[in-house]
Amino acid sequence: DGLFVFSCTFNGFTSEGKGHTKKQAKEKSANSMVQHFGIHEYFENVKKSETRKSALKPPTQRLHEYCQDKHLTAVYTEERISLANKKEAFIVVCKVGDFEQRSLPNESKKLAKLEVASMVLNLLNTDTPGSSPSEELKRKSTEDLEPTEELTISATKKLKNE
Repeated sequence: DGLFVFSCTFNGFTSEGKGHTKKQAKEKSANSMVQHFGIHEYFENVKKSETRKSALKPPTQRLHEYCQDKHLTAVYTEERISLANKKEAFIVVCKVGDFEQRSLPNESKKLAKLEVASMVLNLLNTDTPGSSPSEELKRKSTEDLEPTEELTISATKKLKNE
């Protein structure tokens, strides 16, 4: 049959939805639930695209979209460091055009990458929830940006303190 089936139970009522994808099955089940309880008027004005666009994207994805729009590339490199307590930490460096930013040391590569992408977005003034890379930005390119010494110094201080 090749169909996905999703059932939802709420307040003693179970609805079932079938679809060619999991998403379709879930949406059909949810629509059935909404109709059964007569609460569809609360959801009539919500368009699917609006809810998906408003969902917060991770900073790495927003930076990637920004770079695509500006014909730039975000290049990430990882540095592994040893801490005094015999633990490892990672520093991720993100380079966009001629601009380079370092994350603070983090025990997780993924969190270090998210952090550095967020730093770069903040410096590019694009780290606004729901903002789109196609919106007009105050800065048109990365040429007028210079790495801030504060972030590099604070990363060095943190390493010395640990």
